[in-house]
Amino acid sequence: MSRTVATILLAFAGLACTEPPQEVFVDSRGTAASDALRSTPGRSYERNFVFATVTGDSLLLVSWLFETTTQPGTVVRQARGWLDRSGTWDAFFAERWETPPTRIPARILPRGSLRLVARDGNTVDGIIFDEGTRNLELALGKVLIQWGGPRGEVFQLLDGSLYLSDRRLGGIVLDMARGSSADSPRAGDWAFLTSGDSLQVVLQGESEHQGEPLPTYRGWARL
Repeated sequence: MSRTVATILLAFAGLACTEPPQEVFVDSRGTAASDALRSTPGRSYERNFVFATVTGDSLLLVSWLFETTTQPGTVVRQARGWLDRSGTWDAFFAERWETPPTRIPARILPRGSLRLVARDGNTVDGIIFDEGTRNLELALGKVLIQWGGPRGEVFQLLDGSLYLSDRRLGGIVLDMARGSSADSPRAGDWAFLTSGDSLQVVLQGESEHQGEPLPTYRGWARL
């Protein structure tokens, strides 16, 4: 197909926050962290990377989904990796573990066969999965555009490359970060839509979908 529209509707209820962006997240391209990122119990942080490209007449997607929740005396972390080829999803990585309290709980960490390529402490340049004969590397390139939401969420679109076994594929990456405190409302589902290089759209529900009324959605687009 000459024009492929890729839609990723991930039904993972997100976590929103009411603080301004500079007090919630370390900027994904290296901004210094603030003291507000300390491990206060009841905070949650979400960081997701989605790579999309077209190979022949089919769509290929790689999603890395990270979530961190601070609890008294510990930080609970989850990381999941998904590969989609032509509509068939493969959950190739899933880990849940705990770490001691830290000043910057929003920072994502490596685990087992999951490795990170980072600089300046928190700027993620790549994500590597290497387990036996299976290997996959997502390399992040230059930032194309960045948006900020009203609750502190940050969305970036970047050039990206995927190294899958011995193949290199170019594409586009959504890097998103959002979080919440214990008493803040949860943000809703989110979607990433792309039509080649001509259009990219990010949508996010303002609240969880819990029946009527339907949540309001906010969108950002790069034309």
